[in-house]
Amino acid sequence: MKRLFTFTISIAIALSTWAQVDLTGLYSNNSNISNANLFSSHLGLDPATVQVDIINFYGYAGVTSLNRQQLQDLLDANQLNNEDVDNLLQAIGGTDNQFLSGIRFQPLNVAFRIGDKMAFGFGAQERPELRFGLDGGFLELLWRGNGAYGGETVDLGNLVLNTNYMREYYVAGAYSIIAEENMKVRVGGRLKVLQGSGAVYAPDNEVSLYTEPDGRYLDFIYRYRMNVGLPFDIDDEEVSFDPFRSAGNAFGIDLGGNIEIGSWQGSLGISDLGGVRYNNNVYNYFRSDTFRFEGVEVSNALDGLQVNDSAFIATLTAYDEANER
Repeated sequence: MKRLFTFTISIAIALSTWAQVDLTGLYSNNSNISNANLFSSHLGLDPATVQVDIINFYGYAGVTSLNRQQLQDLLDANQLNNEDVDNLLQAIGGTDNQFLSGIRFQPLNVAFRIGDKMAFGFGAQERPELRFGLDGGFLELLWRGNGAYGGETVDLGNLVLNTNYMREYYVAGAYSIIAEENMKVRVGGRLKVLQGSGAVYAPDNEVSLYTEPDGRYLDFIYRYRMNVGLPFDIDDEEVSFDPFRSAGNAFGIDLGGNIEIGSWQGSLGISDLGGVRYNNNVYNYFRSDTFRFEGVEVSNALDGLQVNDSAFIATLTAYDEANER
């Protein structure tokens, strides 16, 4: 399966800053052991000789098509009218709409200082992450409905999905190479063992929808390619869940540094140098075809609603059996 790499550079400067996200707001500034998740050189900056951080939970989300003010306006609005939705669709009508979200669950972080310059630490972290991309045509279809496109084929664009669940165990260190009154320079790093619990990678999936002029049927024209890595074999008759089984393993490195000159200070963090190669229970799915939906039969709408979906289920079963793995 394709090797998945993550690479993040985080910069925070203690001056006036313009940004969509305040990185220091993601982690509690009351605890430098938490800040060290972004900037490894912050480890040991607290005066405490030993720090133990138990059960920390952080979440984040972002979207590329809207800025912070647009999102705030949507949240502040009591209700949305048609004009608001049209403006929203126009804002996200491009071909590169990305939604990103993730969670950092830290069951244990430990840090301890040795003298005034050196610090070490260790801990673990759970990291589910999601990236989902879609074109504006898909959202516009949801809003306007397919009835407006009778006799037309609507391109729903390219759908992208990239998600993984990763666990990391780390050891960390930080050292002050300069500790003068008017100037301080500190460096730090982490060595991490990465355990990939599972991943789905679908970088290129095209979907179009044709609506028969009288609405008698819908044709979904699709092409997809998806790579999946799982911590279990899907062919097993009984699938047992083991949270410590993995679909792949690797190593990672974080590096960081911060400098203080008088009242000015800045930090640099380079996170997640490395990658997980998923090589256990890897499945590759691909298909290019047309699926026709001709509806379901509904009877006795006013007296005990009955739905006959046997034809639809049979169609789904035939498509499922034709899928290649």
